[in-house]
Amino acid sequence: MSWDQCLINNQIPTLACLEVIIGKLVSLSSWLFLTALFVMIVIGAYKYLTAFGSEDKMSQARSTLKFAFIGLIIYLGAFLIIRIIGYLFLENPETLWNINLINPQTSE
Repeated sequence: MSWDQCLINNQIPTLACLEVIIGKLVSLSSWLFLTALFVMIVIGAYKYLTAFGSEDKMSQARSTLKFAFIGLIIYLGAFLIIRIIGYLFLENPETLWNINLINPQTSE
C-alpha cells in the first residue's frame, strides 16, 4: 500500500496510513542497522590490520568483528522470520519476496 492509497479524497489520512508509516520506519531502521554493522566490520578490520602482532589489539579487533557478524546473523534471522510470517499469513500467496511469480511483468 502506498501513501496515496490510504488517503480519503487525497486529503484525509486514515488508520491504513499507519501501515505505511510503520513500514517506512522499519525500512529506515534496517538501513541504519546495516550501516552500523558495516562500520563495525570496517573498524574491526582496520584494528586487526593495524594491530602489528599485539595480542591485546588483535583480541579487541576479533571481538569487534565477532559482534558485528553476530549482529548480522541476528538481523538476517529476524528479517527472514518476518518475511516468512508475512508470506504465510498476510500477503498474497502468489508473491514471494515482492516478486510476482504468476505475472513477472507486473511485479511491485
